[in-house]
Amino acid sequence: MLSQENAFVSPQQTLETLTSGKAKEKQAVAHIMALMGNIVARREAAQAWPDDTLTFLYQRIRSEDAQVTLRKLTHNIINANQGFLSNLYAALCWSLINLKLHPDTQRRLDIEIAATKAMFGDNCGDTVYTIQPGVYITTMLSVINTQTPELARFDPDHYQCRRIDPTLIAQGKETISTFGHRLHACPAQKFSHNMCKVLMSLLLENFEFSTPVAPVEPSTSQMGGVARAASDVILQYSRKSKK
Repeated sequence: MLSQENAFVSPQQTLETLTSGKAKEKQAVAHIMALMGNIVARREAAQAWPDDTLTFLYQRIRSEDAQVTLRKLTHNIINANQGFLSNLYAALCWSLINLKLHPDTQRRLDIEIAATKAMFGDNCGDTVYTIQPGVYITTMLSVINTQTPELARFDPDHYQCRRIDPTLIAQGKETISTFGHRLHACPAQKFSHNMCKVLMSLLLENFEFSTPVAPVEPSTSQMGGVARAASDVILQYSRKSKK
């Protein structure tokens, strides 16, 4: 299945993928490859390659065989977007929901955001900051892996930087998985940590969100990935007034 989002949430669709010989997936890849070919052709004709991810990938992949280059470029672009669709936004949604359900934790986070702004300022867009040894940008909470009463309780302090408290994994660190382990760990781990913290800070700084009116439970039909909610979760929001 081309969409990891659907593969996680609706695993039964994998059967159609197998029985059809991946017909829809192959058609989708061919369409994306044609679009990428047009973009590359325009950039080559104008000799205009902006400083973006597509240019970076093209320069690394480019070979004498234009078709091989286009195929590799297309597959890399597809894989990058699948990573965003499959887990990142779901993790952000659970983070926001749990913060609204645990006001004390959000107050702690608000203090941390204010301290970060006081140290680095408001505009982090084009400035490069050097992070000192011992400082790690990490996600805030666990949303799955709740097989013990303590792990079932929401508490960001279960994690020390990016590592889970060793007292919670007496049976071995592999009993709790967020990004996987060793050679099989997700290569986007550091990027995801950074992205979650940046986006969550911006959301909380600029908007007020309501608390969910009903309990929020994860789906029980997924095969993997960050769980989606079992049903729709709607939060009311309004933009904060700037002081």
